Amino acid sequence: MKKRLCLLFFLLSFIIFPFYAKASDYGIETFNMHVTVLENGDLYVREAFSMNGSFNGMDRDIYFSNSSLPKFNGDKASFNGSDIYNGSDIKLVQIRAIPYTNSISFKEMETSGTKFQKTYSANSGDFGVYTENSTYNGVSYRIFNPSSKNTFFYLEYIIKDMAVSHNDIAELGWNIFGENFRESIHHLTVDIYIPNNKEILRAYAHGPLTGEIKLDGQDHVTLTVEGLPAYTAVDTRLVFDKEVLINPKKVSNVDAENIIVEIETEKAEIANLEREKYREQVEKEKKLKRNMSILFSIVGGTWFIGLVVLIYHVYKKHDKEYESTFKTKYFREFPADYNPSTVGYLFHQNVSNNDLSACLLNLIYKKVVTFEKLDKKDYKLTYHENNEIMTESDKKLIKLIFKESEITLSALKKKAKSGYTSFINNFNSWKLAAIAEGKAEKFYEKKSVIKIKSSLYSLLGIIIGVFSMAFVPIMGGILIVSAIISMLYFLLFTKKTVKGNEHYRKWKGLKYFMEDFGTMDKKELPEIALWEKYLVYAVSLGCANKLAKTMELRITEFTDADFINLNYNMHIMRDMMIFNNVVSSSINTALNNAYSAQSIANSSNSSGGGFGGGFSGGGGSFGGGSGGGRF
Repeated sequence: MKKRLCLLFFLLSFIIFPFYAKASDYGIETFNMHVTVLENGDLYVREAFSMNGSFNGMDRDIYFSNSSLPKFNGDKASFNGSDIYNGSDIKLVQIRAIPYTNSISFKEMETSGTKFQKTYSANSGDFGVYTENSTYNGVSYRIFNPSSKNTFFYLEYIIKDMAVSHNDIAELGWNIFGENFRESIHHLTVDIYIPNNKEILRAYAHGPLTGEIKLDGQDHVTLTVEGLPAYTAVDTRLVFDKEVLINPKKVSNVDAENIIVEIETEKAEIANLEREKYREQVEKEKKLKRNMSILFSIVGGTWFIGLVVLIYHVYKKHDKEYESTFKTKYFREFPADYNPSTVGYLFHQNVSNNDLSACLLNLIYKKVVTFEKLDKKDYKLTYHENNEIMTESDKKLIKLIFKESEITLSALKKKAKSGYTSFINNFNSWKLAAIAEGKAEKFYEKKSVIKIKSSLYSLLGIIIGVFSMAFVPIMGGILIVSAIISMLYFLLFTKKTVKGNEHYRKWKGLKYFMEDFGTMDKKELPEIALWEKYLVYAVSLGCANKLAKTMELRITEFTDADFINLNYNMHIMRDMMIFNNVVSSSINTALNNAYSAQSIANSSNSSGGGFGGGFSGGGGSFGGGSGGGRF
């Protein structure tokens, strides 16, 4: 396919990717607890956690009892929650800040890092201290360990009288986190050890249904939760050998194992029913996603096949250029007597500043305008009215350049700057007339209807692609990219008429001829009288500088007789080549002066009081500064 379509694909193949926004780093990254059930029923707890985000420290509230629980009376309801599961006190062993490390054991944490000291007051930003506030059911520790220290928290404490001794078994019921824990936890691991337990071990946990509890032998239980939301309660119940506890303070005098199993079985059944609902819902969603994936795969695939067919049809019928009768590389004649601006329109569907310069040179070639050298950089232009050979754009050009019958190039630059509004308006008027003359030649076919219809098909692909992203992301991305690329192709393609393509090929051949002027045999070169005309059109075709230099070298191959016979003068030819460059530069300078003056006129006034506004002139008054540029 055409080069521009390949270029569009290369540029736009990178515009759509699955972008993944990283979740806000907040909450606690990892929370590890190492818990040991002591023989007197106490819990010896060591915990370490690392927090995300910015913070001054952590409020760690640790509770040993719940005053709202009813009295234990030995019935089934008592085992669902009663005061027998309350502890009696908390004893803090230590608080530390541990440097981040890949692997460190809880034993090593006991002496690593910085040990915190208790204080009665501290300020945000302080480090290495904590305050303690006792409540009726626990203790709150405010730990001053700001995120700037890049350490994690370590607490070591004992919760008194947590385990219960029943007639047949021992039991631990413990709320690990209550509903007032304000931080989410990405990864929670709780390891509970029951030393000397040999026979009975049952373990239960309550909280998010995504949590897992595992028995590792007869003396070790592990709880894990991935993604524990804030304000979410987690508790555990362990049943183990009665002989583990020696002289416990809490004794129920009740046979408890069967009651506990019955209660936990009921809770498990309720949880499993809830899981089943979730599983059914997940299965429905999976089924819906599968069906939608199939649907969008079919719709998207059908659309994509249709797009390939449409692109082929558009290219074959509406974009592929007609076959030209001109087959060779070089064309030595002028295909038609067009204005240079019309040739520029043929190549670019627009006209440029170079086309304006070429049109002025063309008027000089036709003797409508003559020039006289004043010095190295300035020439005088003289206008000789001849409406018979002038087009409408030529007349607009004369109005742009001349106020009277004569003007110098230096005066033209000043005129553009001082009368920028008039100059710009006249330039735009010339440009519109030149474009109108180019359009009048009917070089290009009108394709508005097929462009609109094809673009709407691409728009449909974008819509399908957007909806497909939720079910088949890869296909959705392919559809969106393909749709955008195709839409740009449909909007930008052009096709020349039979006449337009024929003339384009010949003018292209003429450009090749001019570009290879220096390699041609002397016999193949056109007569010198036409060289001036070649220079005129070379400006619009973009090869004037190369052609002028080549011509200057090739002139030396001709004898004086050649020039005399043609009534031509070598010096005049050379002056024309020099003037060619000067007039192009002058036209561009004049236009730049006009637009620059317009910008200055529209800018904000400067403020002597220093309250804002436009720049004042004359930069570079102070010391220092920088410079440089490309090379």
